[in-house]
Amino acid sequence: MTESTSQLVVIRRALNTSAPHAKYRLEKQGKNMLLISQNEIAELTRRIQSDAQARELRALGIPFKRRRDKSLVVMRIAVEIALGVSGARIENNEPRLNLT
Repeated sequence: MTESTSQLVVIRRALNTSAPHAKYRLEKQGKNMLLISQNEIAELTRRIQSDAQARELRALGIPFKRRRDKSLVVMRIAVEIALGVSGARIENNEPRLNLT
C-alpha cells in the first residue's frame, strides 16, 4: 500500500467514525485547516448545486459527506491527496506501541 493510499484510508476512517478517541487533525503551516469552505468546493468543482458538486468530487476521487441540508463536507487533506499536493501531514492521536 502506498503512502497516498494509506492516507486515504485514514481519511475515510476519520469521515466514517464518531468515536472520541479517533481525532485526526490536519496541520499545515501552523493552522488547523480541517475542512474546505463551500466557496472552495464550488471553485474546485465549478458547480453550484450540491448534487453536481458531489458528482464532480466523485469523478475526482475526493471523499466527502453530505449534511442534512444537502451541503457537502470535504476534508482539506482529502483534496490535497487526490490532487497530489505534498506537504500535508495527518496526525493520528491514537496510542502507539513502541517496542524499541
